[in-house]
Amino acid sequence: MDQHILLHTAKFLADSSRGLLHIPSGREARALLAQAQIHGSHDHRMRFTEHVLQTDSIDKSVSGALVDVETLTYISTEIAADRLKLRRMLLGVDLTESEAHLGDIQGRLRNWLSLGARFANWTVHLPARVNTDIILDRCEEAACFAAACEIEGLVPVLSLGMGAGADEGALDETITELFSACDSQGVYYPGLLLRVPMQAGDKVLTPPLHASVPQGLGGIFIDQRDRSTESFYVKLSCINPETLPWHVTACLSTGFLSELLQAWDGPDTRSSGSAHVKPMESLQKILAS
Repeated sequence: MDQHILLHTAKFLADSSRGLLHIPSGREARALLAQAQIHGSHDHRMRFTEHVLQTDSIDKSVSGALVDVETLTYISTEIAADRLKLRRMLLGVDLTESEAHLGDIQGRLRNWLSLGARFANWTVHLPARVNTDIILDRCEEAACFAAACEIEGLVPVLSLGMGAGADEGALDETITELFSACDSQGVYYPGLLLRVPMQAGDKVLTPPLHASVPQGLGGIFIDQRDRSTESFYVKLSCINPETLPWHVTACLSTGFLSELLQAWDGPDTRSSGSAHVKPMESLQKILAS
């Protein structure tokens, strides 16, 4: 474990006015494209991601982009690095449910590192009802993942997943058990990042749950989800950083990307199945505001 690299990377991602950009995958990505009546094919999803990452102004608002394994592979093999304009952005890999297991985790992490990932996300899904055994199992898996990431030189991001059926009453116990498990695994907290949805942010950042989060944590991302970008930043502006021991910044997500889709032109019938994208005036407007 190189603590200097972990600390430097975590600070780059969390200790700035720029935030993180989470580009969803699978069903969530297809639903996002469907809002603009675009088929969620692999080609369309990859082209949309490519265009977002190549936009000139994106690195002024985003310090890192979190993508799934499929997209990370596409970026590393199909797109020249100089076209991606990622000099001031880091790539992270987001483990989907099918990939969120500890089988050969060291080998997989080394592979993702070779593909350009510098951080990796594991989501701890809150159960539909408070169940201590389920919470303990999920938190222990996440802590093992975090420790493995740090050994391989990737900054771990642990996210709280609060789906429609999640029991918000399980939040307190999950936070407490998550960091207890991280203690047991010897996780280096300055190189660890936490990502929470907006509805959980108020609880995590205020007492008594505030006390369950280690003061040495590298930073906290507040996830936008479907909230509009404007209202999301208004909400974030209410957080007083001087009262908190951690860096707190934004994780832009589906709300931001939905606004970008206003500039998407869908499939280009002039070429076989390829996707054509308009200049992203709406993106420039969002980033300039």
